[in-house]
Formats: sequence, C-alpha cells, structure tokens
Amino acid sequence: MTLRVRLTIWYMVVVTAVLVLFGSVVYLFVSQSLVDQVQSTLLQTADDLLRASRRNVRGITLPPLDLTANVYVQVWDARGNLLVESANLMSLGDPLDSSALGVIVPTYEEVMIGPAHLLVLTVPVVSPPSSEILGLLQLASPLETVDHVRRMLLFVL
Repeated sequence: MTLRVRLTIWYMVVVTAVLVLFGSVVYLFVSQSLVDQVQSTLLQTADDLLRASRRNVRGITLPPLDLTANVYVQVWDARGNLLVESANLMSLGDPLDSSALGVIVPTYEEVMIGPAHLLVLTVPVVSPPSSEILGLLQLASPLETVDHVRRMLLFVL
C-alpha cells in the first residue's frame, strides 16, 4: 500500500470520526433541550396548581382543571385513591406513573400508556404547617413532538 493510499484512508477515518462525534453532540444537546422544555412546563404547571390549591389535614382542594390538551393532571390521596383528574384524560382511572405513587420528592419518569409516550412529573402534596404528605399530584405531557424531532434530526445527521 502506498503512502498516498494510507494517508487518504487515515484522513477519511479522522473526518468520519469527527463528523460522528459532532452529530452525536448535536443530537444529545437538542434532545436534552427539548426534554428540559417539557420538564419546565410540567414543573411550572405543578407550581401554579399547588399555589391555587387549598391543603389541610382533611385533604386537597384544587381549582378547576381547565388545562391545555398538552398537560394531563391527576391528584391521588395518601391512601392511593384518585381524587380528581383533568378532563383531557377521559377517565383513565389508572395512575399516569404507578411506580411513583410512593415518592417523597418530585420525580420525572418517561412512561408508555398504550401508544402514547409521556413524560410524567409526580409531586408530593404536603400540608403547609406540618409537612405531612396529603397525596400526590401527577402531571404528564406527551413526548410525541420530541420523538418526532429526534427521528428527523437522526435522519438528517
């Protein structure tokens, strides 16, 4: 093999490695940025709902859940009973994320409910003076757009 062929092969390997590394960094950055936006939307909605709610030892009273179609809400009491859910869930009845029903800190989890890929935020609802956990607030947002952007970016890269 001549020096020219070896240098050409070495150059192709280096350029390919740089392009793969660049594409991976762009894909991971865009993907994480989109998920962060969904997380911040869920957290802001949870904060708004908790600020507007009334909480005491008898339970949780939320304002009407007139939300957009992109955010689903469920409220569970401390015993695991569904108290209320947003109308856009159409009486799901099951937890958005059943594995998070015992959490004591806010938790994000990606779940599949049927064909829907969702990001679920589970937030414990506490009584203001005693910090007793009264129940859980679960909010979810579909990741359909994020998944579509990921697929398109992967195709383009």
